[in-house]
Amino acid sequence: MLKPKLHLDADSSQKALHKALLKLDHDVTRTPNDWMPLAATDATQLLKATEQGRIIFTFNIGDFMRLAAKQPNHAGIILAQQRDWPLARQIKALNRLLTETTAVSWHSQVRWLNDWLGYNGYSVCASGGFVPDTINHRPRAISSRSNSTAVCSSGSHQRRLMSLAAMRLTNPVKRFFRGVYQSIMA
Repeated sequence: MLKPKLHLDADSSQKALHKALLKLDHDVTRTPNDWMPLAATDATQLLKATEQGRIIFTFNIGDFMRLAAKQPNHAGIILAQQRDWPLARQIKALNRLLTETTAVSWHSQVRWLNDWLGYNGYSVCASGGFVPDTINHRPRAISSRSNSTAVCSSGSHQRRLMSLAAMRLTNPVKRFFRGVYQSIMA
């Protein structure tokens, strides 16, 4: 099976991230390069990454969710919120993603990078603790209709949690995501 190829869009394109993933023997490109100018629009970046058979990694959640709805035939999109991702966590999660998945499994998928922040089968609880990931710590597609939840005990409180990705989103982003998701699934 073919390993996935990755492209770092203009928002996520860091030289240090690119070099680290190359050292881990992954096929990674970044904006800018010979086929992707720095001034390329988001739509151009998605189109050219797809032409190259590359999943695109971005922090630009809103624009790429809209693009995915308009252009559903792409090589894959990985979303993350920039403020939650120091370089070491990006490297760890992207390495795991590129190691554990195949290129074919990414066709037309939009997924959260948080899905590859594994803690040996545990997820991070809102209180900072760990809870067993009884759902399935393998990558989940945003387009999935399953209600991925887990129960987290923190002292005497129990909290029902969606995925780690959903916990880290701000309310306006959550509202936007729900609207886009509902329009896609309608």
